[in-house]
Amino acid sequence: MKPRLFCLSITAIVAVFILSFSMQSAIAQNNAPSAPPAASPASGTFKIGVVELQKVMDSYNRQKDEVAVLEKDAKTKEDALKAKWDQFDQKKKDFESKRATMDEAAANRQESDLQREFTQFQSDIKMAEDDLNRGKQVLKRTLIKDILAAVEAIGAQENYHLVLEADPDTRTGVLYYSSVLDMTQKVVDYLNKQYGPAKATPASASKSEAKPKK
Repeated sequence: MKPRLFCLSITAIVAVFILSFSMQSAIAQNNAPSAPPAASPASGTFKIGVVELQKVMDSYNRQKDEVAVLEKDAKTKEDALKAKWDQFDQKKKDFESKRATMDEAAANRQESDLQREFTQFQSDIKMAEDDLNRGKQVLKRTLIKDILAAVEAIGAQENYHLVLEADPDTRTGVLYYSSVLDMTQKVVDYLNKQYGPAKATPASASKSEAKPKK
């Protein structure tokens, strides 16, 4: 009758956590404020940049702070559910120890009460998981919006004509690119300059499993 104990990590939550975002040619179509037109290509040359979106997300200080908030909320929910389970488990043990001495009607009533309580506990687990999943999805959308805005700003300021997404772990359409095209760190630096230092401790932020995946 005992369910799996609720583990509020992003691996559990998030067989959820996860959509695939593509920044390829759509990046210039994002809803951020319109940027001035880039300079026309000189002598038939174009300025192209490549960004590893997941690497930017993992290095963005805002992500570290927001993940720390999610982890704190997850731990609070986990502790509350564990306390609720321990209380239920004790009631179940008490009932089982007295079951033989109870009349049938009273035993059936208490067993029904325990079953209802167990069903409610399962519902509470599902609700906690759903709440955390929603929080992760909202965070992911927020981070992607920030990153797209940063890429567009850098693209406009430095006269890029095309910015592509490349990720070694997912299929993004970019099979190879020279490192001279990689503007990932440039995007990270821009974002962190805008946001400021992370408030979360490096240890909790670096080992977290609650990080959003693109």
